[in-house]
Order: sequence, then structure tokens, then C-alpha cells
Amino acid sequence: MEVKIKEIISKGLSLEEINISSGTIIAIYGKERNLFLRLLHLEEIEKGVLYIDRVRISLKKREFYQKKIGIIKASFYAPPFLSTPEEYLHFYLQKHSISCKKPQKKIEDSLRILGISKEFLKKPLSLISETEQKYLQLSALLLLNPEIFLLEDFFCKLDLLQEKKLLRIFRKLKEKYKKTILFSTNDVEKIYSNAEEVIFLEEGRLLFQGKVKEAFQETSFLKQHQIPLPEAVAFTNLVKEKKQISLGYYKDIRDLIKDIYRNV
Repeated sequence: MEVKIKEIISKGLSLEEINISSGTIIAIYGKERNLFLRLLHLEEIEKGVLYIDRVRISLKKREFYQKKIGIIKASFYAPPFLSTPEEYLHFYLQKHSISCKKPQKKIEDSLRILGISKEFLKKPLSLISETEQKYLQLSALLLLNPEIFLLEDFFCKLDLLQEKKLLRIFRKLKEKYKKTILFSTNDVEKIYSNAEEVIFLEEGRLLFQGKVKEAFQETSFLKQHQIPLPEAVAFTNLVKEKKQISLGYYKDIRDLIKDIYRNV
């Protein structure tokens, strides 16, 4: 599913033109990063044109396309009348009018994809951790099976092991099922490690859209807009400046260290 934004004005945003290609992992950076994701979820559009697969989205079509675009918001919320993850997921099925012959099996299958046992379903919602909340929200999104996944500050507060595990799942969704993943963050390390493309926003406007590798090569541009460099990029730049040695492009710091031992 491809999305095109053209001259959109929304709450805190003023965007001339942005194109979101299908089957890509894209990071959104900037103060308005979550507003941008909610715009893509077809919320709070004041003025402008938004196309999905070359279809212009009207108010009548918005509800239909929202089912194809799933969002996990930064703050977890469960209605007070729900007491377990199982009740939360059954409620999610009803709320989004997701029909299936065996809802319990569908729920357990969504957990299985994430490597979570069905015993988790009986755990009190009041006792689940922040990491478990993210897994619960993602399992709910898998029930919806959207074409586009929107993740507000999703990797925040995850340990490295859980981050890598979830990233493997997102990459599988992208590669096997052509899903598009957009996640918001102001952590350049997560952008550099996890994304293929990046969108930089500044004061509600598009600053840059392109490949991650290209973005972090523009050191003067980044410095001008006070966007920090990832540690790996900063280190390779330092080696080039001090030793006149050009190291390769590595997302994994371990591969960078191997290159250092070979060349320095």
C-alpha cells in the first residue's frame, strides 16, 4: 500500500508532498513525529489531499482505509471494564468488527507469532509490564492485519534483546507479506540500526526524506539542524579525519569493530 501526502495542513503539521512506498521500514524523527503518524492514520486532517494506492481519500472512504492502517499509540490504554489480555483482545475484535469463525484461535495465533504463550492471556492487565503492553498492542494489531503499521515511540524502554526480537518480526512482515512499517523516535541510534528510510521533521514541515545511509552522510546538514550523529557514523568520521582511513558503512557496531581491526 502506497501513501501520498499533498499540501496537507493538520494539527501542528504543514506538509507539501511526501510519498510512502510499500514494503519499507521508515523512521520518523522530530517533535511532531507522532502527529505525523496520526495523520497517516487519517486523523485530524484539516486541509489538503491524501492518496492511498492512487485513490483520493474522502471522509466517506476514511473509515474503510483506517482498517488497512493500524496504529500503536505511545500510551497504553485499556478500558477499566477489561481485566485480562484475553478480554482486551476479544474487545479489540468486536470494536474493529473483525469477523472470524474461531476468535480464540485467531488470538492465540497472534500471540504465537510473537513468541508468547497463551498463559499470558489470563494475566491481570494491572500486572503486565510496559514491554508486555507493547506485545499486547502488537498482537491486537496482528488481529487487524493492516497493510501499514504505525508505531509511536514503540522501541522506547525496550531492552536490546526485546528490540531485536521485535525487529525480526517487523522485517518478516515486510519481506514476506509486503507490510509497511513506520516508527517514530528521536533516538538516532534506533533509526540508524532499524530503519531503511528516514523522515526528518522540523517545526511541522518536512526537512528530509530518503535512505538512512544518505541521511547520515550529510553531516553539515545534520549539524545545522541539531540532529546528532549515530555513534558508528561519528566514529568512522573521526577515523577518516585523524587517520585518513575510510571505513565501510555498517549498521552493526560489531562489524564496524572487525573493520577497524583490519584497517587501523
